[in-house]
Parts: sequence; C-alpha cells; structure tokens
Amino acid sequence: MPRILILESYRPTRQALAMILEREGWEVTLSQTEQETFGALVDSDYDVLLVDLEMSTGDGWRVLQHLMSDRATPIIAILDQESQRSQQAHDLGARAILYKPIRRKRLLDSAAAALNRG
Repeated sequence: MPRILILESYRPTRQALAMILEREGWEVTLSQTEQETFGALVDSDYDVLLVDLEMSTGDGWRVLQHLMSDRATPIIAILDQESQRSQQAHDLGARAILYKPIRRKRLLDSAAAALNRG
C-alpha cells in the first residue's frame, strides 16, 4: 500500500484529499503545520508528499525547499491558483502542481505518476 503525507492547513480540504486517496488504497498521514510535517517525516517514510505551498499556518515554500534539499521523495505541490509561482515550485523540485479546487482525477493521476517516477 503506497503511503502519502498530506500537508494542508485547511481541515475540509485535508479531509477530502485523504478520503479520495484512501478510497484508492493509499495509506494517508495528515499534517496541518510545518512542525507536524517534519515530525512525521522523522517517524516514517512516505512514497509521495502532497504539500500546500500557500498555507495559513506557515510557509509551505520553506517546507518544499527543506524537503527538496533533504530527500528524494516525490513532491506534489498545491497552489491556490495558476501563477508564475508554479514555475518556482517546479524549479524547487515539485513533480506536479495541483490548483485549488483540486479535481479528483487530477489528484489521483498526479499521485500515481509521482509514485511511479519515485
């Protein structure tokens, strides 16, 4: 069973993402802050990381930079809207970018592709 860590500060979005992925056979760990994310990464390994870059509870960009300098786990970034910042996320190593509102098919396709390339 593939494992994914989701960093998303907004609870309804976090829960919806988890529900979609769990129904498809993913083991999901949820995090809402940078500190929870780093703690989860110390405790376990994940096949894919899903990181909201524009969180209300911290700086997802800092998390992305730290993760890319430290590990090879594929990262899917979440942005509120399409912008020039999507290129910055790719430059920092994000394998895919999802834009809110996140569509189920796009989420599953991106997670599967990240898992297969990981």
